[in-house]
Amino acid sequence: MKQFRHLYIELYGINVYYVKCNRSEYIRMVKHEFGEDADMKRGSVRGSCEWYKDRDIVVGVMWLHEKADIGQLVHECFHMVHEFMQSLGFTLSDSSEEAYAYLIQHVFKKTKGLLK
Repeated sequence: MKQFRHLYIELYGINVYYVKCNRSEYIRMVKHEFGEDADMKRGSVRGSCEWYKDRDIVVGVMWLHEKADIGQLVHECFHMVHEFMQSLGFTLSDSSEEAYAYLIQHVFKKTKGLLK
């Protein structure tokens, strides 16, 4: 079974786990790692961004389908950042867009290795 890769975003103290695999493997991994059923609320077939508890700490989990491309990775990075920033009380606006852009850039740089 594949394993999640880990990204710690020190500035915000957030843990993000990410993986690229097929959908059924991802569902098994979430159940094994977090003891929960994969949310898949967006009904996506190419990727997902969800939040789970890991030892009482909320963590972000990003999944890309094994055939996903760079566009899908950027798409999921946006969802991850948007949901995280909302949890801090930010909304995407002219005054917050730069914070979003830098965080999306950081998450993308750290997760782009999934595309290899």
